[in-house]
Amino acid sequence: MSSALARKKRTGENTPVPVSSPVPPKPSGLTLPQVITVIDNRLIVLETFMKESKSGLSSEDNGSGSGSVSFSNDFMNEIQSRYEILAQEIGELKDIVLKLQSYTMDVNKTLLEERIHILSDLGDKEESTNLEFSDV
Repeated sequence: MSSALARKKRTGENTPVPVSSPVPPKPSGLTLPQVITVIDNRLIVLETFMKESKSGLSSEDNGSGSGSVSFSNDFMNEIQSRYEILAQEIGELKDIVLKLQSYTMDVNKTLLEERIHILSDLGDKEESTNLEFSDV
């Protein structure tokens, strides 16, 4: 390596030579066993929560039969009203899109008719100029 430095000094290059460091980079984050432990703990907590919530729901259903029926009816009425609102708005959007399409088609038809009219006028002018030149 010293001969390479000597050659660079003789040729006039002043670029530093990279030196490798023996210190390995620090690993960031958790190790694999730590990650597995964290996930395992989260799964255990989630499973116990689900078991408790299922047992809580079954005890509430046994204790109050009429309360859950009224809750279900209220919930179903709310869902039904939201469904009707969405259906109405979708119908309105459909009407708007149809009106936009018909307007676009009318504009395209008008533009095409004007183009045909302009081109036919140009064709008549060219024929008249061709007739004028052929008469001479």
